[in-house]
Amino acid sequence: MKRQRFNMIDRNPVVLVTGASGSLGYRLTEVLSLHMSIPVIAQVHSVVSAGRARLARLPCQVIEGDVTNPEGIFEHFDNVDVVVHCAFGTHGGPNNQRCVTVEGTRRMLESSIKHHVKKFIHLSSVVVVGHGLLSEVIDEDAPYQPCGDTYTDSKIEAEKIALSYAGSLPVIALRPTRIYGPRCDSWTYWPLIAIREGTAWLTDGGPGICPLVYIDNVVEAIMLSIKSEEADGEIFFVTDEENITWAQFYEDYCRIVGPGAEVESISSEYITTLIESKRPSMWRDSINGLVRMAGSGLHQLPRQVPAIRWLVDSLPKSAARSMVRTRNNMREGLCKPPSSSSEYEFLSEMDPGILQRNADAHTSSSVISIDKLRSKLGYRQLVTHEDGMRLTAQWARYARLTRA
Repeated sequence: MKRQRFNMIDRNPVVLVTGASGSLGYRLTEVLSLHMSIPVIAQVHSVVSAGRARLARLPCQVIEGDVTNPEGIFEHFDNVDVVVHCAFGTHGGPNNQRCVTVEGTRRMLESSIKHHVKKFIHLSSVVVVGHGLLSEVIDEDAPYQPCGDTYTDSKIEAEKIALSYAGSLPVIALRPTRIYGPRCDSWTYWPLIAIREGTAWLTDGGPGICPLVYIDNVVEAIMLSIKSEEADGEIFFVTDEENITWAQFYEDYCRIVGPGAEVESISSEYITTLIESKRPSMWRDSINGLVRMAGSGLHQLPRQVPAIRWLVDSLPKSAARSMVRTRNNMREGLCKPPSSSSEYEFLSEMDPGILQRNADAHTSSSVISIDKLRSKLGYRQLVTHEDGMRLTAQWARYARLTRA
């Protein structure tokens, strides 16, 4: 893979990278330790992982530790100059994920102050400002948009906590957009798998802007943050300059996967209907529950339950006949999702909140501004979208994610 010309760090600080087995943490550790010969301590949650195996080839110190108990990490290293906090909750239930993301950030900050760390780089995310259309151009002044999603809301909490320590410790918060490139799970590996398996989809063909950032461009922003003496307590979006639509993004991936690869375009009307069918409804859920409980004996239920028998007997005859018709059609109507659901079976188990957020993103025309990143950190994009896709294609072939 081509060696990028990253912005060099003049001095040799000792850098602790949390979440170093993840795609961004690993790439940062690789660049710092292998390309720049900077001392790196790579924190991993478990030594039994593919990311840990990759780290073994790098000239860095790897330590197994828990960011919610960082004293177990710092007790071995009293000379850490910079913490780059990439770790967040990915395993277990929502409470555990939130604990790692939120409390892990708080405790890493507290330990950093205790051990005289000189700078703390917090990796946040673009999701903190929402998934849909807020305005034509979004900058760092955009308000937080909590939505009930564990990842999004935890990232908001963690960023607020990180910035609250800025008076006691130099802190910079970076908000990358959708990180793609070699070994990037969320926006490279899994989309390529979905395209290959025929389950990739876009709302209305994906006309919206898809804010993307090649992984090495995020690493470059981190390098500049480490060097900067004037950006403490600041937030920066990190995204590529090209305004690529979702349709273009997935077309690039289809070309990488190979012959016959395609992405399903699903109408926003269908998505709305599917979401509505998944939302709780007292009457629909009650009737469906009766169907499941009573089975073929449903028609006897009104006579067997006194309260229901009284209610039915007190109804006008026209209403009673309507109930009979409803009984006969229950299984065909109320127990099924939208009529064409078999065509899009892969969406049937998806959480309605995720469906809505995806639909909002696929159709949003918002553009993320990096004017602040350019002016305050002197950022210049290292890898173009064209080169990023070329490097991603090389890795995809190596990882056997293509059909060719």
